[in-house]
Amino acid sequence: MYLNQITLIGNVTRDAEIYTTNSGKEVVKFGVAVSRGKDLPTDFFEVTCWERAWAANIAKKGVLILVQGEMRSSKSEDGKVYWSVNANKILLMNSREKKDAEKKKGSSKPRNKDSEYPLYNPDGELENLQ
Repeated sequence: MYLNQITLIGNVTRDAEIYTTNSGKEVVKFGVAVSRGKDLPTDFFEVTCWERAWAANIAKKGVLILVQGEMRSSKSEDGKVYWSVNANKILLMNSREKKDAEKKKGSSKPRNKDSEYPLYNPDGELENLQ
């Protein structure tokens, strides 16, 4: 059995961009910076969300976000290897941005007032963590 999964918590480095492939699939891309701690280098990741245009509404520069997905690598012409994350779950960690995203999403589901963060699932539904 093999497992390729990574979970990151970091700040979005730039507003998400939405692209459409030649086959009509929507792709959302944004960057995430993950600090290792004081006086240590910060790691930067490129995040890709396939068929999840809603992700562009929450991936705004400076927002604290949790991203879960698969690691992907690609090699440039000069031989450098670049790593990215193919996201399948995104969790918004900032409470102010959470409220704004809920308004944009227009979720009519009842909210659990004890829940602090909404969970954005791959199908685009907004759920509250218990």
